[in-house]
Amino acid sequence: MTNNIISISTYRFKVNMMKNTISKQLMYEAETWKRCIAFMQSELVFMKNRISQILVEMPDKSLLDSIEHYQHLFIELEKSLNLFRLDITEQIELIKKNHEISIVHLNEKLVKQKKLRTEIGMAEKLFNKMKFEFNLSFSSKLTKRIK
Repeated sequence: MTNNIISISTYRFKVNMMKNTISKQLMYEAETWKRCIAFMQSELVFMKNRISQILVEMPDKSLLDSIEHYQHLFIELEKSLNLFRLDITEQIELIKKNHEISIVHLNEKLVKQKKLRTEIGMAEKLFNKMKFEFNLSFSSKLTKRIK
């Protein structure tokens, strides 16, 4: 009987250690996402400022369609990034509720984490593509004026 109690005790200890290690990794990843979202928000500010500079330096009507297009994209991106920030905050709160969690609760955390991981990864790729196209678009339009 004593051996069974010790082995159950050891098993619980190992399971709790595993859950704690997993929770720490989930938290690390969520904190990484927060920094990533903050970086994208910062880049949006730079791109908005760049549009303002272009409008002041070259008030050309031929650029207005592109400017409107990117301003609309920026608004939509800001909304998405704010939603991601809220989702990440919720996930962090869920991860912090680590005491005496069951495997079912751990699985809920893992499912939500995987969903966020996929969505934020896609958002990063789309953001980088949009940033590249933004720079390419205005570079090519502005350099055409030189020729």
